[in-house]
Amino acid sequence: MDPVSASSVWSAPLAFVDVETTGGHPAWHRVTEVAIVTMRDGRIEEEWSTLVNPGQAIPPTIQALTGITPDMVREAPRFEEVAAVAPGFFDRAVNHHESGGSF
Repeated sequence: MDPVSASSVWSAPLAFVDVETTGGHPAWHRVTEVAIVTMRDGRIEEEWSTLVNPGQAIPPTIQALTGITPDMVREAPRFEEVAAVAPGFFDRAVNHHESGGSF
């Protein structure tokens, strides 16, 4: 198998996702922020982020770590709404690649 060159990795469509939560356990804690950056050919194509109302308290330690406070997420969409929008960023990155890019 040929090793993947750095240039071929960066020319592929990529999506970087960052998620902030109310803690570290998926069964008990909830998302408070989602950010997505899509890239192609080493260039940023699209950036998107939103705060998310977790529907539960944000512990003071998490507020200090992330800077996200209850006031900031009070009017934010719930995760179900965000999850319905986020896949579009991945679809655009893949569709753009399939329409003319190559590894």
